[in-house]
Amino acid sequence: MRLKADIKLSKQIKNWIQTLCIRPCLWLAYTFLHLFSIKRKNRVAVFIIERHFFDNTKALAPVISEEKDLEVAFIVKHPSVRQEMEREGYRVYKMHGFAALRFFLTSSLVIFSYGSSFIEMFPYFISPRWQIVAFMGHGIPVKALSRLVPKYQHYGNHLLLQSYTHALCSGKPESETLCKAHDIPIEDTWITGMPRTDRLMTLVEEPEKRVRSIDKGDKKAILYAPTWRAYGKTDFFPFEDHDIKKVQQWLEAHDAILYFRVHKEDLHLNRDLFEKMDGSDSFRMVNQDFEPDVVEILPQFDVLISDFSAMITDFLPLNRPMVFIPYDYDVYSEQVGFLFPYETMTPGEVVDTEKAFLEALAEALSNPSKYDDERMQLCDHLYDFVDRKSSLRVVAEIKKAIFKNNA
Repeated sequence: MRLKADIKLSKQIKNWIQTLCIRPCLWLAYTFLHLFSIKRKNRVAVFIIERHFFDNTKALAPVISEEKDLEVAFIVKHPSVRQEMEREGYRVYKMHGFAALRFFLTSSLVIFSYGSSFIEMFPYFISPRWQIVAFMGHGIPVKALSRLVPKYQHYGNHLLLQSYTHALCSGKPESETLCKAHDIPIEDTWITGMPRTDRLMTLVEEPEKRVRSIDKGDKKAILYAPTWRAYGKTDFFPFEDHDIKKVQQWLEAHDAILYFRVHKEDLHLNRDLFEKMDGSDSFRMVNQDFEPDVVEILPQFDVLISDFSAMITDFLPLNRPMVFIPYDYDVYSEQVGFLFPYETMTPGEVVDTEKAFLEALAEALSNPSKYDDERMQLCDHLYDFVDRKSSLRVVAEIKKAIFKNNA
């Protein structure tokens, strides 16, 4: 049985158990713990619950750790991440350990980059009632987030959401949408840019510093990075005139390689498609098992193919061609929604046939400057900063918040 916003009844019952039973118990437990904990105004806890040490957290870590006015520790869920960070000399605590809990309870500010639901941080309960809570997303999203997602607008599901006092963002448009998504005042969004942009610009300006090569040789590299769809599998070639052999022949004729970066579930659901590509040097995978942090390899691609993925905004600072395949726009709009009008987020060819798709790719390779103005205008609109100083700005905002609120 399905309810509003296509929510399964079984899933809704699970949501009610979390909000009506687990949440109140955690709130009471942590209220008691915080009452008997003395906060240290310069202490910052950085949570990492992802399976990799990457993205904004990795870019921010060396900068925030070197700040003499702050006492920083990383509370890490997965052992492999913890071991990697310990080797690099960071102060790291096991998430399910007493030392981590003690550091968390005495921290004035908590920051993390993953966790839309409070239950994702279990057994911790992180509340703005006791601490400054800053959200550091992965980049400028295209799809709707948090309270703007349809499923969180029904049956009290907004109570599942993690609460924040501040959110990092890259520019004013994102700031205006994140304040609505996370229910925080717009003045409490920090327009700093994302730390991962520092790394992206470093690799653009100093390519010798890259740690992973896609091994394209003299060929052109095209990245296909669609979004993940919770409501069904991704159709990579949603064209009536699709022929995988013709795509392969086109790639060979144009000295190009098509790289796929896809969700692991889409890899499984499209097993037949990828089996057809197996053995051909024209198709390659660059998923997280190849390189967890897409920023490390992004500057090596000449063209991006996407639909509604945040990879669109990740790719923008490079000012390189993009091709769009929004084949299920109506369904995605209803099920997920968008932060920005989608038509404003497509500075390139939008295609709906394979003939148009291959023609768009040919144009992108032969005339990469065709949509220069559109890409630059969108980048200027979304990004206040495209440089290597976002981490420094984040640290400055953290210090401002801590010492203002704990004076």
